[in-house]
Amino acid sequence: QNTLYWGNSTSQVEWAQGESVDLQWCIIQDWTGAGGTSNAPGLIPFTYRLLADAGAIDAGVSNSLVQDADGEAPRWDAPGVSNVISVWDIGADEFIDGDGDGMADAWETQWFGSTNVSASVDSDGDGLTNSAEYAEGTSPTSSDTDGDGLSDGDEVGTHGTSPTDPDSDDDGLTDGQETQASMDPNDPSDVLDDDDGDGVLNGIEVSIGTDPSDTNDPPEADRVSE
Repeated sequence: QNTLYWGNSTSQVEWAQGESVDLQWCIIQDWTGAGGTSNAPGLIPFTYRLLADAGAIDAGVSNSLVQDADGEAPRWDAPGVSNVISVWDIGADEFIDGDGDGMADAWETQWFGSTNVSASVDSDGDGLTNSAEYAEGTSPTSSDTDGDGLSDGDEVGTHGTSPTDPDSDDDGLTDGQETQASMDPNDPSDVLDDDDGDGVLNGIEVSIGTDPSDTNDPPEADRVSE
């Protein structure tokens, strides 16, 4: 009950042969069986927290865990404080937003020590407002959450890379390294290209600190074998 299982596939939902499964008020990606739904839950990337307009809000049943993952209890929202209907949210988070700014009280307290925070302010100067940081799952007090050399705002607004993953395309180079070398941080294949035709792959050049667009860098005598 009240379970949210997202970012996986139905092949990863398994149970013992011959056993029955009783699902109630659950959200499971691509689920077609009874007792659940495959509607998008409204999860913030890489976290258990819900967006203010999440489909999981007030979609559960009031007989699950007494408190949520943030330790907030009672599990249901008080009418007039957050959601009008006092029904539990599906998943590990109960979205409680006492000041109605679209950011969960627990998240505001975690980062700022109180809920006296403006959603429209960019507290760390990275190009993302506090409300945008909440929605992206990034730190509102650090301009470069994943430490890849690109600000969170540039990752989201300019490069389309993940601000919480230093290597968005999993090719072994950070997003910052690739953008600095005029490579595509969303293309895992460009590390195997040789843009300057000097016989040294782009990925190797960036790794050893040379320019993958300059035929004379590294000098021929210093080139490495592929």
